Amino acid sequence: MKKLFKVELYDSYLNKQYPCYLLLNEEEEIHELLESLEVKVINIRVDNFYFSTKKFNVDKMKVIVDNLYLLISSGLTLFDGLSFLVFNDQVDKFIRGVLFKSYFMVRKGLDYETSFDFYELDEYFKYILSISKTTYALRKNLANLKDYYENVKLSRESVEKSIIYPFLVFSSIMIILVLLKFFIIPEFSTLLGYEINLNLSTYLLTFMLISFLVGLIILILGKNNDIIWTRIPILKYLYKNYILFTFTREINLLIKSGLTIYNSLDTVLSNTKSQYILSKFLTVSIDLEEGKDINEVFSKIKDIKEFSLTMSISKWKGDYKEVFDFLEKFYYSSFKNASEKLLKMLEPILIIFLSLIVVSLAFEIYSNVYLGGMSFEI
Repeated sequence: MKKLFKVELYDSYLNKQYPCYLLLNEEEEIHELLESLEVKVINIRVDNFYFSTKKFNVDKMKVIVDNLYLLISSGLTLFDGLSFLVFNDQVDKFIRGVLFKSYFMVRKGLDYETSFDFYELDEYFKYILSISKTTYALRKNLANLKDYYENVKLSRESVEKSIIYPFLVFSSIMIILVLLKFFIIPEFSTLLGYEINLNLSTYLLTFMLISFLVGLIILILGKNNDIIWTRIPILKYLYKNYILFTFTREINLLIKSGLTIYNSLDTVLSNTKSQYILSKFLTVSIDLEEGKDINEVFSKIKDIKEFSLTMSISKWKGDYKEVFDFLEKFYYSSFKNASEKLLKMLEPILIIFLSLIVVSLAFEIYSNVYLGGMSFEI
């Protein structure tokens, strides 16, 4: 667990007293951080606790980058931008707890790589700031990060929509079947004095439970090895396009920030958790390191023909920014289209399921109660 300390300080440099938040493990680290600064600690108390694995989500990273980009584009330095964020009461305390550390380290004159090397910050944010050696480069790279986090947010919303709607449809069918099997049908049986056996609801409920268990197993296994997800008939097209979109988006970000295609690829592969991406592109990285021709290397990738085609076109231009711009947009468009098709398929499936349930219930009551009752009276 990490502690969010609220520290009252008197700052001789600013000639004022103010509270600051510092996210650290132990109180002793506060004094180490403030060492050699014209700062006097007046009071320390623990304000909150956070798990050591807690990181900034996309929304928080977007807040940081948007503000820094706006301020630096207005002519301020990175230090001035940090000052605005850490002294702004409307900024989340968790954000301030991390950035106050960067603020004091920049004040000490440490480089950006050291000043922002904290677990809570996104890896690409840290890396891009560390390679921004001039104000122009910093402003340009912050603009790239701004677009990057905006795209991450939009793609996350698309993924959530793709997952939440099918889950709600699946849950609705499950709830209807459970209500029919254990509540509605028994009540009808009691009311009519005749035991109604709606076998179809039992079969459907069994099918749904088996599907749920299989899906849960696939989800758990795929977390450690997402190659499994790329082999499921319906899921594979959706997931492949999504993971290739995130992969090309990250490479595109680094190339726009001034890195070579080899360094960009190497950085993304070192940060990815996708076994599918590693299985396809790790050999590419190794071949590029050995100095092999880039077009020949990418042409060897199996099942991803878009890379070899676009790389062969770029051979005559020598500009890979346009290539990865195209690939990023292509895979996002493919993912979005696959997602929309999946959502459109679910509505008729739901209607079919509900129609089968209603028709089977009506047939069961009619054939076993009314027809049965009529034959009994005769």
